[in-house]
Amino acid sequence: TGWCRHESLFKGKWDEFAPLPVFIPAAYALDDGGWFKITQGIEAVLIHDEMGNPHVYMVTEPASNWYRAVMLNERMPRLIGQML
Repeated sequence: TGWCRHESLFKGKWDEFAPLPVFIPAAYALDDGGWFKITQGIEAVLIHDEMGNPHVYMVTEPASNWYRAVMLNERMPRLIGQML
């Protein structure tokens, strides 16, 4: 999916892939047709597949009340130094 649930990362479900924390630099993001401002970036993890190819997965968390009401989504990106 391109997403990594923060809860599953915290519980160690990604440990077998040796995830490395990275961030996605961004000023704005789009979710289901709605744009929102990002001040620093989005948390992500980098893993390598069995061929050594890198893959980045955006870390998500349960949506805030604002995000759920405006973006109509139950999950949201885990933002660095910012709350929505």
